[in-house]
Amino acid sequence: MNTVKPSIIAGVILLGSLATYAQPEGGPSNRRKQIEVQKIAFISTDLELTPEEAQVFWPVYNSAHREQKELRKSYKPNDKSKEGKPKKTLNAMSDKELNDRLNKMLEYEQAELNLKKKHVAQYKEVLPVRKVAMLFEAEKKFKRRLMSDIRISGEQRGQAPQRKKTKTDPR
Repeated sequence: MNTVKPSIIAGVILLGSLATYAQPEGGPSNRRKQIEVQKIAFISTDLELTPEEAQVFWPVYNSAHREQKELRKSYKPNDKSKEGKPKKTLNAMSDKELNDRLNKMLEYEQAELNLKKKHVAQYKEVLPVRKVAMLFEAEKKFKRRLMSDIRISGEQRGQAPQRKKTKTDPR
């Protein structure tokens, strides 16, 4: 009975958010909020968070994701060079430019790993280690489900799913 009530609440939130997600009004900002509501409900249900755990976990989780977003933003390359021209392709870069790019990539990945270690330690302070381990799997499941829902909704509107062209894919 202890986990039934939070599960029912999460289910109601999830169903309500799915109904609003299907409605295109509100633009991208509203859609992001709807996805966040779905994510909270999905993870809460998947981890079987108690109300007490949820109350201390979500502020830590949200703070961690803000930090990750800021890190990505700080390392995100610009689409154009300083002169406003398109960036060079890898083949057009000098060895020094390629080396700098590789070093920046490794620096970012190390910073990302350090941040992840910090967040795991913070999660362990508010959740049992089993639920911390399950969190990462729950996030993957949610992303897969979200991508599947997006594909299905595109097909229902009569749009073929978009795929990136690759050298082996002649489309």
